[in-house]
Amino acid sequence: MKGLLIALSVIIGQQALANTTYNWSGGGKDTTKIGFSLHNKSSKAIYVEVDNESLVKEKGVEGFLQKTFGGPALHRVLKGAFLDLPLNTAKDTRVTLYNCESLNSCDTSTKNILYKATFPKNKTIYINWAQNKLYKQRGPLKGITGATDNGYDLKKNVEDADIKKLK
Repeated sequence: MKGLLIALSVIIGQQALANTTYNWSGGGKDTTKIGFSLHNKSSKAIYVEVDNESLVKEKGVEGFLQKTFGGPALHRVLKGAFLDLPLNTAKDTRVTLYNCESLNSCDTSTKNILYKATFPKNKTIYINWAQNKLYKQRGPLKGITGATDNGYDLKKNVEDADIKKLK
């Protein structure tokens, strides 16, 4: 009975997290949800670049506004940590993982690339990195909860076959 209550609490908590919203504009409330989550299950830190021409719908503005951030940013993801980003999944996405000593000295040339992949439109990108491989997140209890470990809904997530490795 205690185990059932714990499992039920985890499911309810994860569903609440799945509805998290973010404010990109500094003004109106943006309802863009986390579209990208990478869990680094490897034994060391990695550096991640996510390239996606994100469009953000802002309250009170017709259509979408293009947000320019000066090109893709490089993110350090420690071993065991998550990188969660709001992302417009209506756009193509390219993800590049690098093997670097530090963020400041990270040379993004081809010699430091661990893995490079593209992802299809209209799917969330909740992925794991382990043993030199990217694969979809399944969440706790082997996916029974329908959410990732961070509580993001897996209904529209990429499948392993959607992860297209680039050379």
